[in-house]
Amino acid sequence: MICVEFAPVNTTGNYRSTKFVKYLKEFDITPIVITFPVAELLKSFPHAKEDISLINELPIDTIIYRIKPKDISKYYGNKLKNFITIFFDYKDKLAKVWRQELKKQIPNIINEHNPELIYVSLPPFSIGKLASEIASDFNLPLVVDMRDHWALWGVSPFASFFHFKLTKNEEKNIFNKASKIICATEVLKEDFISLHNEIDQNKFVTITNGFDYDLDLKKYNIDFQQKNKIKICFSGSFYYNPENRDNIFKKWYQKRINRWYQYVYRKEDWRYNSPYYFFKILNEIKSINFELFNKIEVHFIGNKPFWLQDMINEFELNEKCIHHGFVMKSEINKLYYEMDMFFVTTVKVYGGKDYMIGSKVFDFIKFSKPVLGIVCEGAMKNFIENSKIGITINPDDNNASKILSDLLTRIIEVNPNYDYLRNFHRRVLASKLANIFYDILKNNFY
Repeated sequence: MICVEFAPVNTTGNYRSTKFVKYLKEFDITPIVITFPVAELLKSFPHAKEDISLINELPIDTIIYRIKPKDISKYYGNKLKNFITIFFDYKDKLAKVWRQELKKQIPNIINEHNPELIYVSLPPFSIGKLASEIASDFNLPLVVDMRDHWALWGVSPFASFFHFKLTKNEEKNIFNKASKIICATEVLKEDFISLHNEIDQNKFVTITNGFDYDLDLKKYNIDFQQKNKIKICFSGSFYYNPENRDNIFKKWYQKRINRWYQYVYRKEDWRYNSPYYFFKILNEIKSINFELFNKIEVHFIGNKPFWLQDMINEFELNEKCIHHGFVMKSEINKLYYEMDMFFVTTVKVYGGKDYMIGSKVFDFIKFSKPVLGIVCEGAMKNFIENSKIGITINPDDNNASKILSDLLTRIIEVNPNYDYLRNFHRRVLASKLANIFYDILKNNFY
């Protein structure tokens, strides 16, 4: 299993692979994990932290090879290097700095363990081609786990149409090599099939993110009327960047000259992923129910992005917002129990649907607190509504502030759909992955 993002470094991408490894042995599969050393992961993902509790969850005999890459700073050491790297290439440089040492050590790993299959978790996307080469070199089937879009990743424009075509072509080549392509949501799967309609759609399967605690099978009531304070919490990261958004929506002649050739295949508005529309709703509540507005506190858990304070200032919400910063997984539960509600956001995809179910929403379920989804059409909205763990509000709804105001001034009953939620336990998801592995080997899908 080639998983650059892996425990104990607390990146968003580590959880999926780490939890697969936690459970796969229950299905007679022995994972051999190949990843970066912890120090190199912390360099490559500078906003992440080391959390030893993540590695302690794994079976004690888990086999992990931590292979050191070369120094990546020559590509990203300053603004000029960043510009050259991004403008003259179409993917990250992690495979480039890892290739030599990985290729040197992989034959010994293969000879010692005789693996029957190669699994790779993406992003970082450059690792896809490297994993594909290794699979070909040793005549092994390849399973590609797509946690996110690559060619359709729309958080910022491509440097040019040529960059998009190169990205799409490399993604297609990796998918052609793969025996199966796992997608983290059903919408992701639909998008991949649409973009690469020449690839057999039976290759694409969905295995979502999930949870690995025991569900507390009960419904619960929240009486917001009786609360002196209503604590609403966001936990995790926002992928929004104001400059990137501007470059998506500006005309070419409105941009700086080095950005004239930027290309957008499909417009996505990542301001919807930020708390902007939630703040807008709160600002309107201030006008329609000032007493309720005074009771609301907004708690942020996670690294504070550079643009967030300006957004808070725009809506004059300084006194409402409390920042806890990065909190270790082992310590975060205490904070969660103090909250009254969690809120989540999504991207707005023009001509498409939101395609992500953030892993944090699965953490929220065990705390018996409603989830407020300020969400567009797509995967997250479907999950909240099907699981019945909270309420969804369309950020573009003119009545959004009234809907939230009504919600926070009454008793609400939350009766989660536990029959639906059981399908998202990590053990169930690892079982699906194991069955995919066995089917490939049984039917020689490579």
